[in-house]
Amino acid sequence: MTQSQFNLEESADLYTEIYEQDQQLQELTESALLDVSE
Repeated sequence: MTQSQFNLEESADLYTEIYEQDQQLQELTESALLDVSE
């Protein structure tokens, strides 16, 4: 495995983590907005 391949895989893992956290944030935001609008 070359260095660039390793960095690419590392970036993909990081991106996945960030994406999952973003999804959780979105769900929290949506439920908070629903609570406010009721």
